[in-house]
Amino acid sequence: MRWILMLLLWNCQGPSANETASQPAWLSSTKYEWTLDQPVIATWKNAELRFATQALSLERRIPIVFDRRLDPNRVFSLEANDASLRETFGRLAAISQGSVSITSQTVYLGPMASAGRLRTLIALRQSDVQKVAGTLSAAKRKSLTGHRDLNWQDLETPQEIVQKIAAERNLRVQSADRLPHDLWAANDLPAISLAEALTLVLIQYDLTFRLDPTGTTVELIPIPEKVAMEKKWPLPRARVQAISRAIQDELPQVVVTDATAEELVAQGTQEQLEALEQLIRTMTSGTATKARPNAPTPLSKRRLTFQAKDAPLSAILEKISSTGIQFVFDRAELKQHGIDIDQLVAIDVKDVPPEELFDTLFSPLKIDFKVDGLKVVLSPAPKK
Repeated sequence: MRWILMLLLWNCQGPSANETASQPAWLSSTKYEWTLDQPVIATWKNAELRFATQALSLERRIPIVFDRRLDPNRVFSLEANDASLRETFGRLAAISQGSVSITSQTVYLGPMASAGRLRTLIALRQSDVQKVAGTLSAAKRKSLTGHRDLNWQDLETPQEIVQKIAAERNLRVQSADRLPHDLWAANDLPAISLAEALTLVLIQYDLTFRLDPTGTTVELIPIPEKVAMEKKWPLPRARVQAISRAIQDELPQVVVTDATAEELVAQGTQEQLEALEQLIRTMTSGTATKARPNAPTPLSKRRLTFQAKDAPLSAILEKISSTGIQFVFDRAELKQHGIDIDQLVAIDVKDVPPEELFDTLFSPLKIDFKVDGLKVVLSPAPKK
C-alpha cells in the first residue's frame, strides 16, 4: 500500500504564511532562515524522492537544486518527527547517499563531496568576482556583482544554462565543451549572484570557473583537489594555546597555518571555519550557547498544512499528536456509532487554522470535536 502523510507547521509568531500575490514566490533573507528552522511532521510510504523534495520546496517556498547525480526516482519510506526543514532535507538527500548544503538563497541536494564544498566554492568565486569588479567601471561592476533570477525549461542543456547566466552579464564562456551533453528538468531559482548561479550548475560536473581580469570571459575549469578558505582571528594571549589544542581535538580537519600570541590563521571549508568561529567565541567568552526547550505552540497561534491520501485515521491522529496536541476519545463509543478509527481517509488543506483542519477531517466522518487548550475531545456527532 502506498500512502503519504505530511503535516507542515507554521507558528504565527514568525513570518506570516499569508503573503500577497504580488510578493516573490520564494522566501528570502530572515524568512528563508526562519522557515528552514521550522518543524516538519511527515510520513512518506513508498514515495519518490523528487516528489518529496519538490513538495517541501513548494509548500515552504524554499528553492532547491537537486543534483543530477542523485536518483530522483528513488522510492523510499521515511518518518520525520518534528525535525526542522533543514534536517528533513538532509535526511531526504541521504536516501540517495547524498547530503545537503544550504546557501543564503538555495537548498542544494547532491553527493556528499559536492555538498561539502559548495558554499566554499561560492565564497571563493564571489571573492574573485569582487576583486575583478573592483577594477572596472561602475556599470560593469554592477553587471558582475548584481543578483539575477535563474530559471531554465525542461530539456535545456547545462551548456545553454551556463551561456544564459553569462550572457545576462555580457560575458563570454570559454571551454564550454567541458560540459557534456545533458538534458535537465526545469527549475526556477530566486535572484542569486554570478558565483552562486554558475557554481550550482558547474559543481554537478566537478567544474568551477575563472573570471579573466577584464571581466569579459569566464573559463570553465576543473575543481581543484583542495577547496579551502583562509581566515584570521585576533585572540587573547592567554587563550591561544588552549584554543589551538581544542582545534586539534574538535576540528581536526581545520589547518592552523599561524598561531601567534595575538592572532590565529586557519584554513578550511566555509562550514569548518564557521564551526571554528563558534569555538573561539565560546572559549573566549567562557560561556556556551544553550538551546532553550520549546513549549508547544498554542493552537491559536498555529497554521497547518496537512496532506494525506488513503492513510488510516489513527495514523493521522498519531502524527498530529506528535506536535503536542492531545486527542481524547473512546474507541468503543465511536465504533458503536459505525466510526472506524482505522478507516482510510484523504485530506489536503493548506495554511489553515487547526479548527479548520479538524472540521475538514472529522465532519465527513460524523465526528464532533471540542478544542480545550491543546486537548481535542472527539465524540460521535448527534444524529440529525
